[in-house]
Amino acid sequence: MEDTREVLYHLLSEVISIDTEALSDTMNFEKDIELDSILLMEYLISIEDHFGVDITEFSEVSHNMNTLGEMLDYLQLLIKRGDADGTKREDSTTCI
Repeated sequence: MEDTREVLYHLLSEVISIDTEALSDTMNFEKDIELDSILLMEYLISIEDHFGVDITEFSEVSHNMNTLGEMLDYLQLLIKRGDADGTKREDSTTCI
């Protein structure tokens, strides 16, 4: 099984030009990473596609998250509940 933290960091590094080594769970999406609404949505879609979470529910909840750590905690909860795959879905496509 993939490490959820590593996947979150990798997906973010694909959306913006940032080294995964520079990321930490305490980083704020807006203040530290400077994700605007478009980049944040692109990041959320990549997370949703990768983990197989429901796009509507996940997007509504994730907009209340401010840090990578909060996102990580929520994803781990979804994986534990069985509401997320924890692995990349082969049938996923990203539409931006």
